[in-house]
Amino acid sequence: MTTLLTVDWDYFIDEDPMWDLGHKESAVHLDLVWKTRGELIKKMSTTGAEKKFWKKLPVTTDCPVWASDSHVFAYEFAKQVDHVLLVDRHHDCWPAENGRIECDTWLGEWLRRKLSRRVTWLRPKNVKMIYDVPERFSSRFTVIDDITAIQPCKAEMIHICRSGCWCPPWLDIDFVNFIKALRPVKDVISIPQEANETKWNALKFRWSLDDFKQAREAAMVIDKAKRSIGETFADN
Repeated sequence: MTTLLTVDWDYFIDEDPMWDLGHKESAVHLDLVWKTRGELIKKMSTTGAEKKFWKKLPVTTDCPVWASDSHVFAYEFAKQVDHVLLVDRHHDCWPAENGRIECDTWLGEWLRRKLSRRVTWLRPKNVKMIYDVPERFSSRFTVIDDITAIQPCKAEMIHICRSGCWCPPWLDIDFVNFIKALRPVKDVISIPQEANETKWNALKFRWSLDDFKQAREAAMVIDKAKRSIGETFADN
């Protein structure tokens, strides 16, 4: 059995359903929308599981490593193997309109095209938002929430995605450090190549210091407005 190890950074980031964040893979959601969420800078962080992930992972990782923002690129790598080891908060098997390959449909479409294909899905423990595998694929999934339950294997290739429309810019430095714990950044292949000088480049930080300042200032304005509305209702 040949294996692709694909790791989605959102596996390490807890999202409280009360935050009710809207997400979509677009340039607006990659950057600008996060500037309206500055109040989450001190709340939305990693679980810390990323710090010892590579040491705990029972997988031989002496193979090429690719990094991207979108998880959609895992599909092309997966076509070369018959087993995907998915480390992700989501199963990425949502219904695909007209078989379209996207960041949330790629794995289901990969499974649909060949019955012999299998998935081991490592999802977070105590996740607040549960996403069960669609019934049509359930017999071909092994779902676990403990890294030690992964069967030792060798990865033919490793793909790591940032999922920047789901994961905030203030954690970009942690994402790069996560990659560095596996391999020097210079040895990691960034895809797609045309994204190298844009915010879609997962190996570069999306925000400057000015961007952080803008997000914090926006958070203060939002907080002030909320308090003002609360006081108005209290007076009534």
